Amino acid sequence: MRILTRFTIPDLCRVVEGSTVANVQSYVSRLYREGYVGKFGMVRRGFTGEFQGYRLIKNIGPTMPVFLKGRHQKTLLKTTSTRK
Repeated sequence: MRILTRFTIPDLCRVVEGSTVANVQSYVSRLYREGYVGKFGMVRRGFTGEFQGYRLIKNIGPTMPVFLKGRHQKTLLKTTSTRK
């Protein structure tokens, strides 16, 4: 996402090995709700090959947002670093 800055769900599926459309869609929709990505462009439903476009709003560097469910089903957002 940091390299593309503007992307669609199929774009991410092509880049991420072993991903499914449903999984990527769920992750991106959660990023949208948390304000990390924004939507752009108009999508006409029912037309083949048209997908909602997204753009990166918060570039947090090499860290990746991880969504966790809390003890009482309260959803938490945790930013983890990929570096050790």
